[in-house]
Amino acid sequence: MSQSFARGLKILDLFSSDRPVLNIDEIADKIGVSNITAYRYVHTLCDSNFLIYKNGEVRISAKILKYLHLFWEHEHLVSIAKDHITAVQGEINETIALCKLELNNIICIYRLESSLSLRSSFMVGQKMSIHAGAFARTIAAYLPEHEFKVIQNNIKWEKLTKNTITSYEQYSGRLSMIRERGYDISIEEVDPGVIGLAVPILYEGKAVASIGIGMPTVRYDPHLIDEYILKLKETAEKVTVDIRNNKELLS
Repeated sequence: MSQSFARGLKILDLFSSDRPVLNIDEIADKIGVSNITAYRYVHTLCDSNFLIYKNGEVRISAKILKYLHLFWEHEHLVSIAKDHITAVQGEINETIALCKLELNNIICIYRLESSLSLRSSFMVGQKMSIHAGAFARTIAAYLPEHEFKVIQNNIKWEKLTKNTITSYEQYSGRLSMIRERGYDISIEEVDPGVIGLAVPILYEGKAVASIGIGMPTVRYDPHLIDEYILKLKETAEKVTVDIRNNKELLS
């Protein structure tokens, strides 16, 4: 991959729900180039209609929606799960996300947001290391041993917050706990102020995805956790049944 192409992709990856608008100074600093070079990359991406640069502000263009729509058209797991996600989100009214393993990372492939004004910043396309957070670990806990070992060898154990698990001993113990109880909870492990609660979606003994809740810590109520876990497990089982009935879609 050429350096210019890699930097162009890195610029696109800088945008998030917390950071929807950037300026040239910020982009230059984040990708480690001069302002002039950053402007050149942004100009190229604008010419290709991936970015919009106006009044000193850089933002993602609507062209990205083309690729999101294309992904959802061919990501059959989303088409199988989304009605069940809509149903459980209507009961819980917290942000519900669906994640899957791609290469060595966990990717959010579908999200339905809470209607409440304060909500977690979970984005479709968000990439997470397999060591951090409930969504990632509930998938890792149910991977075949040979597959997990390959991924384990590439874990960087980055400390995202003060609560992030960064040792294999802690991580292995947590995976065993997940297999015993069938869910995981992470409190400010990936993002400060955010709690994740997730369960695996299993097919033939392997986690094909995880489904869970992302909520701000200010709304965290330990007394509701058992209820949320039950609803998530029921939803995951419904998705598993639909996968079993449409297994050709995932082949």
